[in-house]
Amino acid sequence: MNEPEEYYLGIVKAIQEHNSADFEKHFEKKCKSKPGKDSPAPFVNDDFLIFSFIVGVVQFNIDKNWINHIISIRNRNDITITFENILKENYASTSNLPEIVLMFLKFINQSLITNDLLNFTFRKINENTILFDDKSDFRILCAIRAYDLIIERKEATEGNEITLLKNLIKTSKNALKFYLGFYNQHFFLA
Repeated sequence: MNEPEEYYLGIVKAIQEHNSADFEKHFEKKCKSKPGKDSPAPFVNDDFLIFSFIVGVVQFNIDKNWINHIISIRNRNDITITFENILKENYASTSNLPEIVLMFLKFINQSLITNDLLNFTFRKINENTILFDDKSDFRILCAIRAYDLIIERKEATEGNEITLLKNLIKTSKNALKFYLGFYNQHFFLA
């Protein structure tokens, strides 16, 4: 594994483990880089890395000046605008890509994920017939994971297929736990 990969994995691991000290160690290394609009470093347009920085900066309540500067020198596109709005806590902007906002909120504050946001995101993903033509792996993966999250979290009415599926999964898990417990108790402890 090369140095940039180790660096990126360190940031992601720190976020997953809620380890502020590790995140800050990696973040401060990158903050020493001072790219400008005329000479942006390659990492400036790395959507995965910038998203990870944003999640970590917000999660660990770190000063946003450096990441705001980095976003200001990025290529101006829908992802950059969404990043700007996320840092301003403007999650409802119609300029946002809702699949990215949904992924951000999943990491930072799931209580802000409303049924309206799920519906809006679902509609926008379905309307985007050129998603895979976009060539943005970051956006594609956000859309796919958002779609999964919508199915997992969607408020469904009783009798709805999603509710029935969730109940079946829950019942199957409980039955499996019971049978495994029964099996272990009677065959291994006897």
